[in-house]
This record gives sequence, C-alpha cells and structure tokens, in this order.
Amino acid sequence: MRRLARAVSAGILIAIGGCVFLSCESRYVGAVLFSVALLGICCKGYALFTGKVGYLVTDHSPDALADLSLALLGNALATFSLGWAVGEAMPNLRQTACTICAAKLTQLPASTLLRAALCGVLMYLAVSIYREKATIAGIVFCVPVFILSGFEHSIANMFYFAAAGGLSLRVLGYLCLVILGNALGGCALPLLESVRSRATAAAVAPELDALREDLAKATDTAQALIAGYTRNPQTAWATANGLLVNTSRLLRVLDRLMNTEPRCYGSAELEAILLPALPVDTEATDPEE
Repeated sequence: MRRLARAVSAGILIAIGGCVFLSCESRYVGAVLFSVALLGICCKGYALFTGKVGYLVTDHSPDALADLSLALLGNALATFSLGWAVGEAMPNLRQTACTICAAKLTQLPASTLLRAALCGVLMYLAVSIYREKATIAGIVFCVPVFILSGFEHSIANMFYFAAAGGLSLRVLGYLCLVILGNALGGCALPLLESVRSRATAAAVAPELDALREDLAKATDTAQALIAGYTRNPQTAWATANGLLVNTSRLLRVLDRLMNTEPRCYGSAELEAILLPALPVDTEATDPEE
C-alpha cells in the first residue's frame, strides 16, 4: 500500500501541474510552472512512471517490475480521478483541455510514438540529474523543454483527457502508445550508458589486474619484512606496518570495484577512489609493547 500511495501522490502533483498549465494564458509560463510537479515528486520521493521506467535497464527484477506497475496504476488512478473532478468543477479548464486533446488525436501514430519517446528521454534525464548531482537544474529545464517541444507525457495526458471528458477506446489506444513511447525513450540513455560502461570495463580490466598483482606482491614483502625483525627497530616497524595496512586497504578497494560495483571506473576516477583509502598516519604500535 505504501508504494501505491507514493504513486497516487505523484499523480496528484501531475494533476496540479496540469491545472496550472491549463490555467495559464501563456504556454511558456505554464510550461515553467508545470515543473513544480516533478520538483515536488523528486523532493518527496514519490513514484512517477515516467521517472522510474528508465531504471529498469539496471534493475529489472520482479520487484522492480511490480513497483513500476504500481506506479503506473497509482498515477492513472489519481490523474483520471482528478481530471474528471477538475473538468466538472472548472468548465473553463475543460474547454482548454478539449482543445488540447483534440489536437493530440490528429497526430499520426508514428508522430505520437516519437514525441513520447523524446519526452521519456527528457524525463529520465531530469530525474537522473536530480539523483546523481543533487540539483534541480534538470527538472527546471527538461520539463519546460518537453512541453514547449510538443512531446507527449503519458501521465499528464491522462489528466488532460479526463478533464476534457473524452475517454474512449481511441483515447485509451492513444494513451497506450504514449506509455510505450515514454518507456522506450526513458530506457534509451541508460542502455547507451550500459554499453559505454561495458566497453570501458573491458579496457580498464587489464590495468586493474596488473595493479592487483603489484599490490599483492607488496603485501607479501611487507609481511616478510615484519616477520623477520627480532630486535624490533621502531622506525622500520612503523614503515613496514604502514605499507602492509596501505596495500591491504587498496586490495579491498580493488576487490569492491572489480567484483561488486555496478559500474566501472576510468583511471582518473580510480585515483580519486584509491588515494583517500591511504591512511594519513602510518604510525603503528610496537609489537613488543
């Protein structure tokens, strides 16, 4: 129920964004204000179908598929219900919605699919920038761009058609085509990123293997050095033990990168990860103390 509630909440915000867009005489102002909906969804952690579908590329487990299905269901329930309510309560918005929806139904299927796919690309971009860079810049720019470009957003369109009071089999077919386009477009960038990551992993793997071997040898040398000291010279012990600690930590980092991390790293990124793993203070306790 919690996942469904998050999806319904996202649908409510999309409906509010739709109301703002229908209320504005300037489509430019309406396009900018509509971004408040996605901004609220991302900040509150709600579940919007078009923002989640692209992540199926990296996580297509049964649970992820169920989560995405619930997102679509909850989004639809909220937008259809509020769309109908807004159309009944605000006749002026219904008239505007009728004009918009009539124009949408004149599109060729190929045009609708393309518009929906491009919208999916922008929605994934907006959400991924927010998640990865902790900035709302993607939301503020991507949402107005898809609206002003005439791209098709399946969840927003559910609200518009419900507000227009024009639900029919033809409309449902149109919405299914938009959902498909949003899904295809939303997965486009993650798929390309996945191909790039695999290519980079193949190029970096030999370098990582060589580094692993060198560090393993250094660890063996340090262990032998420590084991061979009988008189326990303090400075030599601290140096050798520091080497052992450093190389052991580096090996653990490499194991994590090569065996468990979902992405690969270039040499510059490896340097940024490996250097902080080095302890600043290599002082060690005397083994005989």
